[in-house]
Amino acid sequence: MPIRWLNLSAVWRERLLEALQANVGLRQIDQAFIDRLQARRQIVERVYWKLAMTHTVLIAALFLNAVLLSPDISIAGMTARHVGAVKEFILFVTATLLVFLTLLGVERHVLKTVASAWADKTFAEETRVFARLLYGDVFMEVPNIAMEPSQHRIHTRFLRTFHIVLFVLLMIWVLCFVVVNFSVYVIVMVDILTVPSLPPIWSKSVVAYAAMAFFINFLVLLLIHSPMPYRDYSLFMKLSMSMVRKQSKKST
Repeated sequence: MPIRWLNLSAVWRERLLEALQANVGLRQIDQAFIDRLQARRQIVERVYWKLAMTHTVLIAALFLNAVLLSPDISIAGMTARHVGAVKEFILFVTATLLVFLTLLGVERHVLKTVASAWADKTFAEETRVFARLLYGDVFMEVPNIAMEPSQHRIHTRFLRTFHIVLFVLLMIWVLCFVVVNFSVYVIVMVDILTVPSLPPIWSKSVVAYAAMAFFINFLVLLLIHSPMPYRDYSLFMKLSMSMVRKQSKKST
């Protein structure tokens, strides 16, 4: 069987298209279903960003406690002295939030993919770009908003060059963000290992827990955005169905 490389979005798009090919799928996955899905997506988005802000504040407090000498600087009412006294506990909470954020990130990605794929299937080509504004991802649609030419206009060489430069800068920014994020976690964990506020066995256990949470997040991000190998049985199923039809015709 051939191997196909698909990311999570492609897998869920295929599953939705297969469901829509059946009459039952067309009846049940309708506008009302997508409206309920969008309502759930809004709830997930609100919870996700609240947890994300809390996680950012906590990891920033741990980072400042590790690199700054002044104990008077505070974040969200917590001074470096307060953070240093309970930094293992804060790292434990931060790592737990990271796992929750990872799971919520998978759900919000799937919800967005299903809604976007349904819009691509339902709306006409002339209105599809507007449907993506409603059902797509607010960040991922920014390039389409900025670069989408209209029906009777094409990009000039200047605009193409501008978009290439913008794309390169965005890729550099993403790379820097990943490196800085990883570095912050490493600095925080090294600080707790070298200057613990608990007995060493507890500090090392919390650091190991945090490292495991970070790598869970990293692996799930790879699973979401990177193509993964799947065995493709679609051709085999088509051949099997055709053989069944031929046998049924012969028997009749």
